[in-house]
Amino acid sequence: MQKMILLFLVPFITTIAQIEFEQKLDLSYTNAKKGLFWAYSNIPDSKQTLDRDLIDKDKLVASVKISKEVMGVKITSTGIYESIETRLTVYRSYDSLIARGHIKKSLSD
Repeated sequence: MQKMILLFLVPFITTIAQIEFEQKLDLSYTNAKKGLFWAYSNIPDSKQTLDRDLIDKDKLVASVKISKEVMGVKITSTGIYESIETRLTVYRSYDSLIARGHIKKSLSD
């Protein structure tokens, strides 16, 4: 009887653990997106690179790096939730950043 109950509970417990992990992974991904949105609003005029950590309620939410490249910008945002990190890297040309209003034309010159 105990073996039968155990066989029934193992898949159920595994499913709960997977759902919990996916929720944490989604929160980490959301934090990485917050870092990207912050970076779009804070592309530096003069510096070649900018590294910042975003902190909310005494917890590290995201670590952001903005690098100016030839004809564009590279943004890397690492979202953090508990022990899970999700890294997003986006490459944008100056033309697309100007078209979307993220930077002024003088920055790309």
